[in-house]
Amino acid sequence: MSKIKPRYLVLATAIMLSFILPGCQESPSNAVVIGKNDGKFEENIMISAPDSQASSVTTGTELSEIFYSTDNSVEFNVDIVDTPQCPNMPVLEVAPHYLTGDEAKRVAYTLFGDVTFWEWQHWSDESLSKEEIQSKVSRWSEFTSQEAIDALWGTNQVDSVPVVKKFIEEYTEKLSTAQNQNNKVPCQWTFRKAPFYLFSTAEATQYQSDKEDDMLKATTNVSGIPFTLQFGTRNQNDYKANYIRVYIDSDSPLGIDKRYFTAQLCRTEKPTPEQVEKILSQTVEVLDDLGLGTWTVDKCEIVKKFYGDIAEYMIDVRAVPMLNGIPTIYQAPISNLTADDVYASNYQMSSIQIQFSPNGQLIYFSMDSPVDIEETINSNVAVIPTDELLDLAKTNLMLSTFSQYDIGAQISPSSQNIICKVTISKVTYALARIRKPNTDTSYYYIPALTIYGDAGFYNKATGDFYFSNDDLTLLSLNAVDGSIVNSTNS
Repeated sequence: MSKIKPRYLVLATAIMLSFILPGCQESPSNAVVIGKNDGKFEENIMISAPDSQASSVTTGTELSEIFYSTDNSVEFNVDIVDTPQCPNMPVLEVAPHYLTGDEAKRVAYTLFGDVTFWEWQHWSDESLSKEEIQSKVSRWSEFTSQEAIDALWGTNQVDSVPVVKKFIEEYTEKLSTAQNQNNKVPCQWTFRKAPFYLFSTAEATQYQSDKEDDMLKATTNVSGIPFTLQFGTRNQNDYKANYIRVYIDSDSPLGIDKRYFTAQLCRTEKPTPEQVEKILSQTVEVLDDLGLGTWTVDKCEIVKKFYGDIAEYMIDVRAVPMLNGIPTIYQAPISNLTADDVYASNYQMSSIQIQFSPNGQLIYFSMDSPVDIEETINSNVAVIPTDELLDLAKTNLMLSTFSQYDIGAQISPSSQNIICKVTISKVTYALARIRKPNTDTSYYYIPALTIYGDAGFYNKATGDFYFSNDDLTLLSLNAVDGSIVNSTNS
C-alpha cells in the first residue's frame, strides 16, 4: 500500500551516525576556533584517508554523562543511545543552482497536477469575475460578528469587524461593473524584476530594478482554495538566492481567507499513523519529481496548534540535500547574508519544508538554495579522529552560557538565578556546508560532527520550570580541521 521509497530513508539513517561525548576533563580556557583562515583547511581537504578509516571506529553502547559550563549556568546531560561506525566522507564543491522558468513550471505541476496557472496580478490591477466576487463576499459575511472572528483566530481580534464590513462593502460595489469572466492571463513562466510584482503596473516602471531579485509569481485554485506560487533567483555581488514559496493567499480583510481555509483543512482529529505514512510517501515522490537535485526527508512530525480551545493539526515535513548518496545536515536559515567573514555564507542554507493537512492537502511549500555539484575535491578526506572531535565539542560546550540556548532572548543574560539544563540527545556525522574561501560563487560540503539537544530553563534556587527550547542544533564541528561550522554568519 505504501509508496515510500526506502532507499533515501535507509541511507539517511545509516549515515546520520551517533556518538558519545567523552568523560570528565579539566575546565577549558580556550574556545574552539570559528572558520580558521590560515590556509591549513585548503591543504587538509586534499589529504586522503586510508580506505580503512571507516572501520577504525568501534561501535559503542548506551552511555550517559553530566557536566557543566564553566560559569555553572548550563548543565549538560548526555543521553545518547549508541555510537555506530563513521563512514568515509568526501569534500564536495557546489555552486548555486539558478532557477529557470521551465523549472518553475515543472515544480508547479509537480505540486498541483493538471490545473490552470495564471499570471499573478497586483491587487490594484486585479479584475475579478462576478462569481469570484460573490464567493468572497459570501465567505466574509460569515465573519461580520466579533464572536465568529474570535472563534476563527482563537483570540480577541480588536476592531476587526469594521474592517471585514468595509471589504464587503467595497467588493459589493465592484459587482456592478464586474464581468462574467475575469481577465486573468495564463502563466507565461517568465522571470521579471521584483518591482513588477511588488507594485502596481503604473508604479513598477518608476523603480530602478537592476539590482533586484528576478521573480516569477503565479496563482491557481485547487478545490476552491487560492494559492500563490512565488519563485525567486538572485545572482548579485552582495548575495545569491534561489527560492520557492507556495502558500494559501487571497486579497482579504485581515488575511481572513488564509486563516479560514487553513482552519477548514486542519480542524480535524489527530492524524493517524496511516495518514502520516501516506503523506511521507507522497513527499518522497514529490522530491523525486521536482528535478532540482536529490533530497531526502530528515524530519516528519505532527504539529498541533491551538486557536483558543480548538486544535488544528498539520503534518510538517523537512528535507535536506542528498549529495553523492550522502545526506547533509539541516542548517538553520541565516538572517545576515552579507557578512564579511571569509567563511560566512552569502547563499541561504539549503532545505525544503512542506506542510500538509491531515487529509494530504498541500498547505505550504518552501525550497531554499538548491545546489549543483561542481567537483569532488576529495572522495575520502582525512578527518580528525572522533574522540578528538568530541573533546573539542565538549570544550566548546563548557565555555557556553545559558543565553546561547535562550532562543528569543526571553531572559536577561545577566540573570544570576537561572540554570539551563541541556539534554544532548543526538550527535550526527554528515555533510555540512561552508563557504569556499575567497570566492562568492562556490561552497564546500565537508564532513561535520553535529550535536543536537533540548534546553530547559529553571529557577536555580527553587527548581521551578520556566520554558524550554527543543530540537536545537547545539554545535557543529568541521571534521577536517576542528573549527566550528558557523550557523549565524555573526
